[in-house]
Amino acid sequence: ESNLIFGYCDRLDALHKGLDLLLEGFSTFISKGGSAELWLIGDGKDRIFLENYAKSLCIADKVKFLGPLYGDEKIEKIRLFDVFVHTSRWDAAPTALLEAAALSKPLLISEETNIGNFVERYSSGIVLQKNSPIHIASAMRGFDRRYLTNTILKIGKSANLMIKREFEWTYIANRMINEVYELDQYLKE
Repeated sequence: ESNLIFGYCDRLDALHKGLDLLLEGFSTFISKGGSAELWLIGDGKDRIFLENYAKSLCIADKVKFLGPLYGDEKIEKIRLFDVFVHTSRWDAAPTALLEAAALSKPLLISEETNIGNFVERYSSGIVLQKNSPIHIASAMRGFDRRYLTNTILKIGKSANLMIKREFEWTYIANRMINEVYELDQYLKE
């Protein structure tokens, strides 16, 4: 049996963050024979609703609501995730998602997180074609296969590389300096 851990870290806002979709997708994954846990870090107005929703979907024993965590405690929990999940209906680039990628965690995200193009370019996870429970369950099955065949770590390494190449400040600053410098040279000619 797999000990795969899907993890989420952000506000517990069901509509905005797509957490109803995530719970339904996880429930579908489990009902079709998947074996995993879903851990949610954070707090918010919908925590009680989501806890009750997990009970109504008969997955409460596989879903852990860890509450709000900060600093090292948050990072240590994210390190235990096998896959970082973010199924927002709309969003900017969520900070916890970038932190998880920096920790070499494969990503299962909605297109609405706005970093799907990077995730696809670096093969650092799965970007949902449609943010729906069926697509979420299917992506979870894909990660479960990769977990069981020990190919999931390679995806996490790609996520870390994505952060180093696209989101690390020193890299961005150096790229900007080089591009500005090259542009400056072009203008002097």
